[in-house]
Amino acid sequence: MELVPVGALLPADSPRSAGEDPHHTQLLAQSGAVLPPITVHRGSMRVVDGMHRLRATVARGEELIRVRFFEGTACEAFLLAVRENTAHGLPLSLSDRAAAASRIIRSHGTWADRAIAETTGLSARTVREIRRVTLDEADQPAVRLGRDGRTRPLSSARGRVLAGRLIAEMPTASLRQIAELAGISPGTVRDVRARIDRGEDPVPPSMAGNTRRSSGADRPSAPSAAERHAHRRPAGWVEREAEREPGREHPPITEQRQIAEQRPPTEQPPAAEPARDQGALLALLAKDPSLKYAENGRLLLRLLSATSLPPQYWRELMNAVPGHSLPLVSQAARACAETWAEFADRLDGRA
Repeated sequence: MELVPVGALLPADSPRSAGEDPHHTQLLAQSGAVLPPITVHRGSMRVVDGMHRLRATVARGEELIRVRFFEGTACEAFLLAVRENTAHGLPLSLSDRAAAASRIIRSHGTWADRAIAETTGLSARTVREIRRVTLDEADQPAVRLGRDGRTRPLSSARGRVLAGRLIAEMPTASLRQIAELAGISPGTVRDVRARIDRGEDPVPPSMAGNTRRSSGADRPSAPSAAERHAHRRPAGWVEREAEREPGREHPPITEQRQIAEQRPPTEQPPAAEPARDQGALLALLAKDPSLKYAENGRLLLRLLSATSLPPQYWRELMNAVPGHSLPLVSQAARACAETWAEFADRLDGRA
């Protein structure tokens, strides 16, 4: 907390459309009480929370005011202002809270309705209606960030499509592994796998409309009987979920894995053709028993599959990066790319 001259501060980017209430300011000025410190955005010296206290301090003839500085972006400062004005002090009007929700939807469109409702003091149903009139359907994000900090797809249809691809490319992966990569529940992955085994589309007809923004190329069709046979789990497959330790991913245990551990596999993976796309390459690697029956091999397949996403998912991931984190995320992505490039160079040296 610091003492700051009142003349050095700028008015708040306030969610109050009518500005400060003169009567409330007069009550604070005449109270004689020591007022709590106000919150100020350090980058702009603009008041975030406490304009009534600032006006009251000026009315008392005081030149200094106690300030707590906020470090962050202007958008984050506005979010804090809405939270603070909703939680204490002179309450925001319903129209001001609705206007604040509309502004937050435009700046933080991936936030879940309940998260915005908690910030603005509105109901989730009201926020949902405000979102409907604020954003066109084409601008609605495909994922939402919940109050727990986890990102979830708005509809499980897209997750089902991705799970279908992952099941084909990683036939030995567990339900939990596929669920984590696709952003859906293990139960939904189980249903996707059953639908694929029956030759059906991973997405039920009742949910097909939720993927209307996806291009036809991004939506895989149901695999043929030959493909289902090629990706079917080995005979004697036993996925022993009961032996998994909490919080730890154990590799699935299969009879074929036990056999593979006793003698080296004789089957060799088909040679990768330079013209194949990433999905086709992963499908070939997933058939290699040297990889799919070894723990490190499965780890390598999971890491490779993590970046095998349709173009629209990459666009959504880019839109999810906040402005203040763009340089850090870019730097981290380049570091990952350099690590993979070095890994590829070493593999080429062994070939």
